[in-house]
Amino acid sequence: MTIISAYQNGNTKVAIYDDGTKVRWYEGEPCPEFPESIDVKITNYCDLECSYCHESSHAAGAHGDLAVLLDKLEELPPGIELAIGGGNPLSHPSLVPFLRELKRRNFIANITVNQTHLRGLRWLMLVTALINDNLVKGVGVSVEREPDIEHLKSIQTLSPHIVYHVIRGVHQADIITHLMQVKKNVKVLILGYKFHGRGASMLRFVSPHAWKEHTWKDFARKLLSGFETTPHLAFDNSAIEQLHIKKFVSKTVWDRLYMGEDSTFSMYIDAVERTYASTSYSSSRHRWEGFSIIEYFKTLRQRHRKTER
Repeated sequence: MTIISAYQNGNTKVAIYDDGTKVRWYEGEPCPEFPESIDVKITNYCDLECSYCHESSHAAGAHGDLAVLLDKLEELPPGIELAIGGGNPLSHPSLVPFLRELKRRNFIANITVNQTHLRGLRWLMLVTALINDNLVKGVGVSVEREPDIEHLKSIQTLSPHIVYHVIRGVHQADIITHLMQVKKNVKVLILGYKFHGRGASMLRFVSPHAWKEHTWKDFARKLLSGFETTPHLAFDNSAIEQLHIKKFVSKTVWDRLYMGEDSTFSMYIDAVERTYASTSYSSSRHRWEGFSIIEYFKTLRQRHRKTER
């Protein structure tokens, strides 16, 4: 593996490798000075209007002003990661120049798109161009409830850095087995259900079978029992909490792979509403006027430390 980014963040040394692996070194409690990873919503437009969308995106949704966002990002050092999403981020008219500027600043941009959108030639060609021009590193693909595996195999040919996103409570647990047909050691990110936006009120529309705790937990336990042979299985923090993942892995594996609680090294920016938050599903939002990103991140860290005490 080759290191594509390395930097010092407070008392923490960070290295990011070309396969997407991130490694941190620190002694005692980590005390980062800036967020290493930022989840950025650039648009609230999406024609799919999924009933469980925690962003409440819709076909009349507005785009964020990316020039203003770039001004906000100016203070951050090279090497940090930005997870670009929406809505449908591919629909933003300024997406390509925005990504070019991120590349010029040596930020690592990743993007999350929906499998359904990639069925259209327009968005498929755009994602292909973004990958070929090295404007995005990782591509997260939000998998349809009943995914066409052959379609996913065609998507997989675009890049080795495709990560398939599935949601506990929307997808059934055996979705992972189906995704393993796409390629050996397929990369899958399991997301917890977000009780935010339409997700707070539309839970009745998701699959009852997909929501059953014992189904997902049993499946997670079986998957994690062979964790060393399925190295590309990952969970976001809400899935870790909902599925009690810590119970299913050894302390050695947990200490090596757990990337920290939300707001330890990360934060969220809504460029449409011009707000900061700890996560995309946090109900506590703060207008970004008068706050730099680093200033806001420091307030998150202070609250986090107080909560720990």
